[in-house]
Amino acid sequence: MNDQSASLPYKDQPAAISCHILEPKARMAESAAAHRDLASKKDPDPMADDHPDIEFKGLCLKTLKRLDELGLENERNRWCMAEAGVAEAMVPLINKFSDENSDGLEECTRIFNWTWTSGRPGLRLLVQENSDLVDSLSWILQSTNNNTAVKNSAMAALKHVVEVANVALLERLKLETFEAIVKAVSEVRNRRISTPPSIQQVSQVAAVVKCALQVLIDASPWGRNRQKIVKAGAVFELIELELEKPEQKRVSEMVFELLAQLCSCADGRERLLGHAGGIAMLAKRTLRVSPVVDDRTVQILAMVSQFSASKGVLMEILRVGAVSKLCMVMQADCSVSLKNKARSILRMHSSVWNNSPCIAVYLLTRDTDR
Repeated sequence: MNDQSASLPYKDQPAAISCHILEPKARMAESAAAHRDLASKKDPDPMADDHPDIEFKGLCLKTLKRLDELGLENERNRWCMAEAGVAEAMVPLINKFSDENSDGLEECTRIFNWTWTSGRPGLRLLVQENSDLVDSLSWILQSTNNNTAVKNSAMAALKHVVEVANVALLERLKLETFEAIVKAVSEVRNRRISTPPSIQQVSQVAAVVKCALQVLIDASPWGRNRQKIVKAGAVFELIELELEKPEQKRVSEMVFELLAQLCSCADGRERLLGHAGGIAMLAKRTLRVSPVVDDRTVQILAMVSQFSASKGVLMEILRVGAVSKLCMVMQADCSVSLKNKARSILRMHSSVWNNSPCIAVYLLTRDTDR
């Protein structure tokens, strides 16, 4: 080799690769390998050292903090960490935390979210049936010892897990998991009421709520899960959340998507009707948010009108303006399918609503006679 160009002697290929490119990847690989070894090691022999657990935990915490520092530096470091398998190393560690041992929990969940890549087959295989991981994340959400940042990270991690979970895991989700999610939404909502968030915090709050709603939506296609979600108090929280008019339209769309799923069962409709503002909220938000919300509110009204139509319920639908909104849907620039749903509801109980002074009778007569 000469001074002008470095080359590989056996192929005479240039090897002038800058060390600043290789170094971060090397650091990531070294840190990840060390962490995987730590996560998979069995507890050392107590006879070999007076304080093996303390030393082991200290090394784990030191490694977590170093990985956290690297992740905070830039997005490229996070990508390198993901490629090195750091997310896989975090899974067994998350399962080891408890109320008595929570040092490093915030860093661990944050690193897991930074390095999560659903396209990695090994990572998907590790979490898609991992009920222990779901239980651990549920504990984080429920524990009073964990701060808001930790719970927010746990919610995002739970969303990642549920997105790739197989049917067997989704069908085994526990009531405690849904209670933890609903409780987290309630805490976020209560904090928002007591301390109005800044512009940046509004985005963070919306992100947490959307993660929680997505987990519940992904779990709701199964009837047992719907029953558990309703029992966990989700219907009440969804109504309260929507009455506060979320800043982001997507949050409202997810609220009504989940509410429509829950109202497909009798317990869900009962909880909706048991809330003093349930039907009024449906009427108020129709034609005010988006076509997606309009479709879901009319769908919920249709289920209530068909399966829970006591005289008191029908009068409540009329009194809060829901019937008037259905008439407006008939006149608005809505899809044909939505207008057909509204028309079917009006026809279904026209004998109850037809003579009411609360609506324009001619409009109801014209639309229900078609």
